[in-house]
Amino acid sequence: MKDGDVREFVEKIHYQDEIVLYKDRKYFFNGCCHHLNEAGDDVFTFELYLLDDDRNGDIECTFLGPTAKETIDQFLAARLWEGKTFYEVEQEMTWVDG
Repeated sequence: MKDGDVREFVEKIHYQDEIVLYKDRKYFFNGCCHHLNEAGDDVFTFELYLLDDDRNGDIECTFLGPTAKETIDQFLAARLWEGKTFYEVEQEMTWVDG
């Protein structure tokens, strides 16, 4: 990851928001948010947004899980980047300082 350490980035998105540039597009990682579902169970939500001129603020995807770690693990395994996972493309991403 350009301008940052990928391990630190992944740790931070567990609980806080971060932004990256990937192929001239800006992505907003909305860190895991804890809430209770209707049954009273713990749920963590993680969302990824695309921020650009054409689709400013459009949500790309949402992940839900019983813990922040499981929710982030779902994101990390998803093939969101031209059929590749986050770890397969992270070296092409630039971590943008908020």
